[in-house]
Amino acid sequence: MTLRRLSRAVAALCLLVTPLQAESTIGFRQLCSTTPVAVQRGKKTTINVRSNYTLDGSYKVFFDRPGIKMKCLETKPKPAPHQGRGTPGTPFRFEADVP
Repeated sequence: MTLRRLSRAVAALCLLVTPLQAESTIGFRQLCSTTPVAVQRGKKTTINVRSNYTLDGSYKVFFDRPGIKMKCLETKPKPAPHQGRGTPGTPFRFEADVP
């Protein structure tokens, strides 16, 4: 009976420790604002997206409509230090193509 309790305690401890190891050093990236907020159909437009952390390494943007494409126009890595709550975020340029 003691061995059973010990094995359960070890299993519970492993479950608690695992999420701590998987934690990232950077919190989740939050998009603070986008300008312009809409793109006309059939147009390509440059959009400024402000984020609380860097968007370097981003590789995909998801939309609720098929066919819309967006690519990053930043050619060099851009630092985006977290400056605390209430800041507008660091701007990143993207090109949106809406068919």
